[in-house]
Amino acid sequence: MTLKEALRIVKDYGFVKQTVTTSESGICEVFHYFNYSIGDVKFMLSNDDEEEWYGSIFDYRIKFYTPESFADVLDSIEKGNW
Repeated sequence: MTLKEALRIVKDYGFVKQTVTTSESGICEVFHYFNYSIGDVKFMLSNDDEEEWYGSIFDYRIKFYTPESFADVLDSIEKGNW
């Protein structure tokens, strides 16, 4: 998904922005990602490169081809249907 699509999910669901500084990562680049929890289920939105953003569940990266598919998973878990 694109950055714009990822940021829409961040806004709609209340994901919290996390920053990994250069001193934490040990490289010369700052990283940002977004976290969200539903009970004990942890979600993350992050990117591997400039273009592609990924949703993760329990630290397992899953490529959601559309932001709607990721939102469907979030909605399903929030409603207790999964």
